[in-house]
Amino acid sequence: MPDVRWVQPETLHITLKFCGEIPQEMVDGLCRHLGQLRQKGAFQLLIRRVGAFPALAAPRIVWCGVRGDVRRLKETYYDVETAALRVGLDREARSFSPHITLGRRHTSDAFPDEQRRIVEETPLVVEPWNVDSVTLMRSELLPEGPRYTPLGVFKI
Repeated sequence: MPDVRWVQPETLHITLKFCGEIPQEMVDGLCRHLGQLRQKGAFQLLIRRVGAFPALAAPRIVWCGVRGDVRRLKETYYDVETAALRVGLDREARSFSPHITLGRRHTSDAFPDEQRRIVEETPLVVEPWNVDSVTLMRSELLPEGPRYTPLGVFKI
């Protein structure tokens, strides 16, 4: 799929909260609050299916959904959202839709039928994985793609 810019495998992630550019004192406060998350133990997630925003017929984002202990994932999202609110970040306007971005397109042209069929019909075979922490990441958008730098890892 030549018009899709695929995400590098080592950068695949589930975003719980996008903070944007924030001052260092907010980062420090967020680290403090994330360090106080209630530790409920690890849970498992796995890949569900491939989809697209806004639609697979003309996608801008190609993603895969997650399943497994989604209830615990949502609890973790709310804990992170609460920590962010405590340092003055706004509540997320959209509802939480857990997914992993696989690729992006810089066009809203229709996806060719053959490419759409490949995405719809190719099975995803990914082993479940354990989630036992949240990582606060700094992201920098570079011409070659995003660079992520961990600022803290917090047990959940």
